[in-house]
Amino acid sequence: MTTADLSPDLAASMRLSRPRLPRWAPVLVAVLTVAAAGLPAMLLGWAIVGWLALALVLLIAGVTKLADRRGSRAAMVGLGLTPSIATAFALALPLIELTAAVALFPAGTATLGAWGALILLGVFTIGIVSIMI
Repeated sequence: MTTADLSPDLAASMRLSRPRLPRWAPVLVAVLTVAAAGLPAMLLGWAIVGWLALALVLLIAGVTKLADRRGSRAAMVGLGLTPSIATAFALALPLIELTAAVALFPAGTATLGAWGALILLGVFTIGIVSIMI
């Protein structure tokens, strides 16, 4: 049976009409597509920038402290550490900073490096706050 065999009214009602979408439907689809695909990519991009910035800060801090161990020791004594502790920290702290920075690069140790950086920044913050109080 074809639509030609049916009455004209029934044949007209059975024809499929082309769906009519609102004018803004393609824009909505494009925005949702970009939001669904682009947001994670954008966040990942910013995460990579933050990861590289943190590694760079730790590398610079470690290298400059190693290059001027006397100045680092003097700064630590100025922050309130005893001279004997400051002497030990003048060598240990830059090595810890460099270790954390290097650990951020391989995927297998990136989490360990991030925890190391978090602990270093937390101890630094606590030290600064304790001086200010």
